[in-house]
Amino acid sequence: IRAMKAGRAFFGDPFSYDPDGTMDLCTAEGFPMGRVVVTDRASHDVSVDLTGVPASATVRLLQGEIREGVTGYLDVNYLRDEFLTAPIVGGVFSDTVTIDTTLPCFVRVEVDDQGTASGFTNPLHFFTSVPSAGVPGPRVAAAVGDVTVTYADEFTLTGLDYTPGSPVTRLVVSGDEETPGLGELHINTGVLGAPDGVIGGGFTVNDYQNGVLTLVGMTGAGSSVEILWGATDVLPGAPRVEHLALSTGRPNPFGAGTVAELALPAPASVFLEVLDVAGRRIRLLADERLDAGVHRMAWDGRDSSGRAVANGVYFFRLRSGGEVLTSKAVRIR
Repeated sequence: IRAMKAGRAFFGDPFSYDPDGTMDLCTAEGFPMGRVVVTDRASHDVSVDLTGVPASATVRLLQGEIREGVTGYLDVNYLRDEFLTAPIVGGVFSDTVTIDTTLPCFVRVEVDDQGTASGFTNPLHFFTSVPSAGVPGPRVAAAVGDVTVTYADEFTLTGLDYTPGSPVTRLVVSGDEETPGLGELHINTGVLGAPDGVIGGGFTVNDYQNGVLTLVGMTGAGSSVEILWGATDVLPGAPRVEHLALSTGRPNPFGAGTVAELALPAPASVFLEVLDVAGRRIRLLADERLDAGVHRMAWDGRDSSGRAVANGVYFFRLRSGGEVLTSKAVRIR
């Protein structure tokens, strides 16, 4: 019991309560208690919803410090300890509190009825970076930048890096796939919408629908997935470019996504498209003016309607400054 109250253990059933009611904590993003939330946000709203609560009960909110790297502690340093004041109506209690998440912490709720402890919730954890031990699949949650990681299975999260930018925004998710081919991630992309490239996995599923990117099938232990929004990126530290150039797709052959590099000796307008073997345009990747240098162009293996293309040979075709260059990419899923 002390370990549970110290945020170091979990109930087998997180929702049963006393035994005729329920207890629930949930963030505004939809992360329920029991999750470990990796976040770069200064605060999160957490809803407290209880049923079967006696009218005479009190509801107490506790926020405890997480001591990363310290094992075995049971005495908690509480950052916040207060009684919630929302009314209990017909045995139902509902309230929303704002939690400071600038420090690693956990939040839980206790119910007391006239001096007798009636129950307490599972903790909801918040970290500013992925904890050193990683986060096992069932408890993975993240809110970084404009995206949220809402679900993971057969996948232990070990790293998360979100880099906003113009023209490219990146999310890199690292971890260990527990059963080869079965690792699964769901990522809500928010205002960023459909990604322009997903690189690094051996995906059997790479599907974007209704604002959620679903990936199934990683590359085992040490998997890393890079998700890109925005088609181009000037590579830092690249050597001086002497002439227009276009690389083949990398990786090649590819499964879920591939990236071509184009090199510009001077600022220029570029028109980059993906063609099938019959010369039909599959996707327009760029129609813009770019600075001199080496740029990365990501293609997620989908056509202009968002449908995954079939296995086969495809071509990048670059037009710039009166020159036309082509390179090849082979899709094998």
